[in-house]
Parts: sequence; structure tokens; C-alpha cells
Amino acid sequence: MGCDETEKPRRPRWLAVLNCVIAFAHFFVALLVWYDKGDWKVALTMTFLDWRYPSDNDSSIAYHDDEIPILVPVSVRLDLPRLSLTSLVFIFHTLSGLWQFLVFAVVPMRRFYYAELEKNRNALRWIEYAVTAPCMIIVIAVLMGQSDAVILFLLQWSTFTLMLLGLLTERLRNKNKNRGLSHAIGWIIHFTTWLCITFTFFYSMYGGTHRPPVRFRPLLYGTFFGMQILFGCFGIVQLVSVVSPRISFYTIEASYAVLSLVSKITLGVLVWYFIKVRDDLGIRMI
Repeated sequence: MGCDETEKPRRPRWLAVLNCVIAFAHFFVALLVWYDKGDWKVALTMTFLDWRYPSDNDSSIAYHDDEIPILVPVSVRLDLPRLSLTSLVFIFHTLSGLWQFLVFAVVPMRRFYYAELEKNRNALRWIEYAVTAPCMIIVIAVLMGQSDAVILFLLQWSTFTLMLLGLLTERLRNKNKNRGLSHAIGWIIHFTTWLCITFTFFYSMYGGTHRPPVRFRPLLYGTFFGMQILFGCFGIVQLVSVVSPRISFYTIEASYAVLSLVSKITLGVLVWYFIKVRDDLGIRMI
């Protein structure tokens, strides 16, 4: 085993150290979340068009013909367990820490990991992202004010698809085949996903009966713009790897690892601070 580690001079030792540090950083945050008593639990809802008649004593349609129904948009709470944001934070930090630890400490995983990197790709990263990124996008959408189960489901799957496109682009990059097309489709999905979150954010801020409390507003703005920038940076890293194939893939891999850690820790801290501000203000969640 020791001989294996010295036969490949291209393998930088600093990447192994980086993987170790990042793994324990993820585990540390996951433990903090696990032992913290606070949580942000949201009831899931469903929005649809309901058939109403004037005989239902609805003042908004009282003038309408008694025999002709009218479609009214309504939102109902689903009879499901509340969505726990801190549980999602715990999940994506634990999974990220686990895969970083495995490629550092488990020999078969480490060999596969470096074999992938030497081929200028890393399937393990995209598999991990395909699980953790959907959890993150749900947390972001809920913090922005989204509670519709269908919308959250679609955001989750669009993000999952985006990660698979990232894997596909990396594979095509090495074969010099249409990698630009899959990468461009990824950007379209990225912007579409964030367009949905943008509508939710602005309607939550300005479209309701009342605006959020003053102490919440910087948090909402910071989460919206900060996470949008961080998520976009992943696409920029891949864009650089596509248009500049001479850049060492070890550098690309390290960029992804650090960016992932920063994004996940930032989101975890934001969730913690949302809970703190809510408790300080005595705000109830129905």
C-alpha cells in the first residue's frame, strides 16, 4: 500500500490533506447541528384551483350566478410531517463529510478517486452533489418563503438533473464531444431553478400583507444573493475546466471541494441565524 502511494508522482499530497480537513469540517458542523436544540420546521402546502359556488357563502363571489361554479386559487396544508431544515443541513454536511473521508481513509475508494482524477474526471463528486445539492436547494427555497410541496419537488429534481449534466459534461470534456451543449443546458436549468426561487423571494418580501420584520430582511437578502453566487460559482469552475483543459484537474477538484465546503457551511450558519432571530423576536410558525 505504501508503495502504491509513492509510484504516482503526479498525485499531490496537499489534496489528501485538503480532503481530510474538509471531511472533519463537515463532520464538525453536522455535530453542531445535531446537538443544537433549535429547528426551523415548515408545514408543506399545496396550491390548486378550487370549485366554489355562491352558496358557499364566499363574499368574493357572492354576486355570481348560484348555479355556475367559479374557480378560486387556494392553498391548503398537507397532512404530512413538517419539513425540518436543520435535518436537511445535518444530512448534506454528513454526506459531504463521509465521501471526503472515504477518499482519504479507505484504500479502494482512494485508489478509485485518484484514478478518476488522473483521467480528468470525478464521478464520486457528482454522485455526492446529486444527493446533497437537492437538499440545499430545498433549504434555500423554504428560507425564501416557498412551502408548496410540488414546487419543492420540482426544484429538487431540477437540481438533481443539473448534477447529472455536470457529470456528463466532464465525461464529454475528456472525449472532446459536444461538451459545450451539455454545459449550456446546465446553465439553462440553473437559471430556471433560480428564477423560481427569485419569484418566491420577491413575493415573500413585497407581495404579502406585511413585509418581513426588519431583522429578517438582511438575512433574506444575504441568503438569496449569497447562495445564488455560490451556486453559480460551481458552473464557473466547470466552464473554466471546459474552455481551459490545460489547467490541472487537481486544481479543479480542489476548487470544487473548497467551494462545496464554503457553500454548505454558509447555508448551515444562515439556517442557525434564522432560528436565532426567530426565537429572539418570539415569532411563531403555524
